[in-house]
Amino acid sequence: MRHRTTTRRSVVLTWLLALTLPLSPGCGHDASDHDHDHDHDHDHGHSHDDDGHAHEARNGGTLVVLAEEFAHMEVLVDPATGAVTAWALGPHCENYEKLAQASIALTVDAPGVEPFTVELLAVASGTTGETVGDTSRFAATDARLVGVERFDGTFGAITSRGQTFDTTSFPYPDGTDERAETDGHDH
Repeated sequence: MRHRTTTRRSVVLTWLLALTLPLSPGCGHDASDHDHDHDHDHDHGHSHDDDGHAHEARNGGTLVVLAEEFAHMEVLVDPATGAVTAWALGPHCENYEKLAQASIALTVDAPGVEPFTVELLAVASGTTGETVGDTSRFAATDARLVGVERFDGTFGAITSRGQTFDTTSFPYPDGTDERAETDGHDH
């Protein structure tokens, strides 16, 4: 009888663990860091390498340094639809940083196309409580980005954590973060 009770207890504990584990946040972050109204199929966070650490794009995009170990942007373009999304990230790309601005200008200089500017608008999220003027996500769709896989980009003014970055240029999809960790995708 004692063996049967122990076995039942083990089964119950195993099921409870299996049911509660998906509800707990991973990577050492708050649950609010992960529920962000967008898809991400990649592990998040901060990996360590021989030089100390590597930054990892949270959404599978390209990392752009605004100021080393201070602020980053992540950019993701869908060449099939012309959709472009940018996320403001903190020092080690571990957390989203909410920005007060309503939009960010992105100038695109792609081969065979006249340079053009796309206005990325702040995206509100009922899930995270982010609002225009207090969000980390900016997005737009522009038909001129359809089929564009490589370009030289320049962000207009971005104010993050009290510091304004007037313009920040970067190659897409390579980015400017030398510590970016590759995940096997063609970034």
